[in-house]
Amino acid sequence: IRAITPYDSETILVGVDGGGVYTVNQQSNEPHFLMSTEDSTDIYLGDFIYGTPAIDSVVLDREKVSPGKDQMMVRHHASADDPRLMLLTIWTAGDRQDVVLKRSTRRKVEMRFDPAGKTYGKVQIKGEFNGWVPSKTNLVLEDGIWHTTLSVNEGKYQYLLVLDGSEQLDPACPVKVDNNAGGFNSLLEVGDPDAGLRRNIAPLDLSGDSIILETHGQPTQFIVLWNNTALDPATFTIAPGQLSFPVPEAATRCRRSHIRVFAAGGDGLSNDVLIPLHHGKPLTDPSLLSREDHHA
Repeated sequence: IRAITPYDSETILVGVDGGGVYTVNQQSNEPHFLMSTEDSTDIYLGDFIYGTPAIDSVVLDREKVSPGKDQMMVRHHASADDPRLMLLTIWTAGDRQDVVLKRSTRRKVEMRFDPAGKTYGKVQIKGEFNGWVPSKTNLVLEDGIWHTTLSVNEGKYQYLLVLDGSEQLDPACPVKVDNNAGGFNSLLEVGDPDAGLRRNIAPLDLSGDSIILETHGQPTQFIVLWNNTALDPATFTIAPGQLSFPVPEAATRCRRSHIRVFAAGGDGLSNDVLIPLHHGKPLTDPSLLSREDHHA
């Protein structure tokens, strides 16, 4: 058992290492599984559909999955083999709703501090990854070394060690940066923080019946949605540095609609692109947009 926390007058929450979180009724002592602490994601279908309609089926990455007992939640256990982008399709009363799922870019980073013979009662870390709150990241002393494991996205994070309440730079970190307050912070770099700057997509030509985007950083996976319905990848033309696809004919019958493009490369995600349409033509003049154009 890792933690026990009161929830209400009748229920407590119990956290178990490697097992998840359970609710326990204090009268019956009966445990009920609440959520997993493993690499899993609970997808609440109510976030993507209006009301509580009967769900006909749910398909995740071309495989049919079963919602939970309340028919409004799907749990996906992440795998290293998952593509960077996956498609969740929800069918309700014959209507289709597609949702793009992005594989987490979080990485586990081992943080270690060697006290070099000194004795401390508490060692913590405060930084950009925990809101600069030391109590959120407590290190454990084992075999003379203080350590903990962080789970963070790729990027650069400033931080400081907090030794019995006293802040200091991390002696094991070779990089420090000005904190703009007369001091310095240590800098943690996770993965390739600048990869997102090199991997991106942007509109290139919106003048014809097809949309042409320029691509940088060699993205290899694309998902295109029109009004939350995925377009057939067979209609895409992928060339070095470019992606093109035709605007759906149905868009010409809609006063306003929108296209969203998602892309990913072998080592990460690209930015997304949203293109508002007016009767199927890309709307490039922002003065023509109104508050009613929620998706734009």
